[in-house]
Amino acid sequence: MLFRSPRHDGDRLIGRLVDMRLLDGGKGEQDAAGQRRYRFHDLLRVFAWERFEEEETEGALPEALSRVLDRYIRLAGVASSILEPSGKRVDPGDIPLPLRSGSDTGQAPSRRDALAWFSAERANLVLAVEQASDVGLWTHSWQLAVTLATFFETRAHWADWQRTHHAALEAARHSKDYEGEAQMLASLGYLSREIGRPQEAVDLLGQSLGIFRARNNALGEAQVLCYLIRTH
Repeated sequence: MLFRSPRHDGDRLIGRLVDMRLLDGGKGEQDAAGQRRYRFHDLLRVFAWERFEEEETEGALPEALSRVLDRYIRLAGVASSILEPSGKRVDPGDIPLPLRSGSDTGQAPSRRDALAWFSAERANLVLAVEQASDVGLWTHSWQLAVTLATFFETRAHWADWQRTHHAALEAARHSKDYEGEAQMLASLGYLSREIGRPQEAVDLLGQSLGIFRARNNALGEAQVLCYLIRTH
């Protein structure tokens, strides 16, 4: 099965599907970030999903999806750290293509690279947060969502910010993951301030602050207090 194949086998199998015209996009088609994109025809997509539901064992979808989400969390985390540097050094050798710029020379990725990657993956990232929540991968849901806020703020994608973080907040609450809940409330509070809803921001940030304090998370508490100061 492709989901369990090593990368070189996966590339070979995808090539065969392209040759058989079961996948489109094998003629060097690339997105804004330089990634090659493959697509199912609509009818084949439906057929593939039907076969998956009939043939796969229970738990196969979350298992496969968790590997995709692990990859997304890592890449989105790298891209977010480029957009909003935290002082941590980014090692170009640890960053998978196409986020790496000038791969032959080992140059570190640029802000433009990060924005191009986020823009190319935006729809998939939004859906991935929601799908993770739907199939019970609750930690993956909020951990991916928290990496997206910087990009959403940079490009003013307010609706995507709300959509992903509300889904991730539900996931964190469902799993009683208080760290995730506090993170999502803080981010949603920051968003409310950005879009001109100060009272809503204060309410959300207050909830987040209470959780961080109860869990003795001084860093989270300090961050939320900074947000509250700016809101007031």
